[in-house]
Order: sequence, then C-alpha cells, then structure tokens
Amino acid sequence: IFSFSLFCALIHCAELWHRRPATLESALLGVVIGMIGLVRIPNLLPAAVIVLLYGIRGRTDFRVKMRFLVDYRMQIGVAVMSAALVFSPQTWYWKEMTRHWIVQPYYYEGFNFFRPRISDVLFSVRRGWWLWSPLALVACFGFFAMREKNPEYILPFAAALLVHLYLVSVWH
Repeated sequence: IFSFSLFCALIHCAELWHRRPATLESALLGVVIGMIGLVRIPNLLPAAVIVLLYGIRGRTDFRVKMRFLVDYRMQIGVAVMSAALVFSPQTWYWKEMTRHWIVQPYYYEGFNFFRPRISDVLFSVRRGWWLWSPLALVACFGFFAMREKNPEYILPFAAALLVHLYLVSVWH
C-alpha cells in the first residue's frame, strides 16, 4: 500500500516537474523518491525509469528528453539531494546499529542477475503474479488503451514494469 501510494505521488510529481522543472518541484520529486527508497530500495530503479522516460513517444522525443535533462541538470541535482536528505536518517541508523552504511538484511538471499526466473514470477504455483492475481494480467492490457489516451506514459510504465519484473525474477 505504501509503495502504491508513493508511486502515485511520484507520477504526479513527475508530471509537475516536467511541466515546470523549478527548484520546489525538484525538491518535492526528490522527497517522494527518497520515501520510495525508504519503503523498498529496489523500487528506486523503476521510479527513476518513470521519471527519466516520462513523455518519450519516439526517437525525436528521446533526443529532446536528453537535451531537457542536460539543460535542467541543476534541478536534477536538487532532486537527488532531496532524496538523499530523506534517506539519510536510515543510513545513519544502519551505521549506528551495525557500523556499516549499507546493510544487507537478507544474508542467505540476493540477486543473481544472470539467472532470471521470469516465467516463475509470472506463472508458478508458488509465487506466480498472474496466477495468483489474474486481474494484474488484465491490467497489463491497459497499455493498449493507454496508447490513445495517454501515450506519454506507455514507455515509462512499460519500462518500469519490465525493470521491476526483472529485479523480482533475479532475487533468489
């Protein structure tokens, strides 16, 4: 529930930031990204994908977006610093409790990036997303409807979904 709410806030903040990439919007975007990291660190990657790919519909949009990101690099810095500020109490806590800035709480588990189990994540009886939540499969067909109503969301959402699916599938 927390991740869902924060991703909704992220989408709203990303829209605001792309319309008006000022300092306040950048700081707000960074705060939301920092909170996403506090809830679940691997969610930072799909969050970054959504923000960076928002509005790209084709190759020309990609070039325009790269220029936009270069032009507003200071605002990106404000967002990164805001996210770091929000996340910093967590790292200080880890440092005080474990004497390490970064903590791996799952000692016997981790990522195996060369052996993704995508079919297990989607279809297995044990943890299959589409098997246990078939409505999620129906929701994936929403990308086709989104093509006409909100084309600026297709690439960032599809890419974020694929990145998240990959991260979940390589966790062993």
